Amino acid sequence: MTIPERDRRAAITSAMLAATRGLPATTCPYDPGGDPVQTALAVLWLRAYLRLLGRA
Repeated sequence: MTIPERDRRAAITSAMLAATRGLPATTCPYDPGGDPVQTALAVLWLRAYLRLLGRA
């Protein structure tokens, strides 16, 4: 499974926006229970979100 670079960047960018605007982690647009790509993007999103909040 390969995640396209464009999708990786979109996940990280949206996580940065959510974290800087104080939105909850539940605003993640990816389905962690979905297909493998959606799951990987959800994990990437959450890792970036938590890193920005200083919790990872």
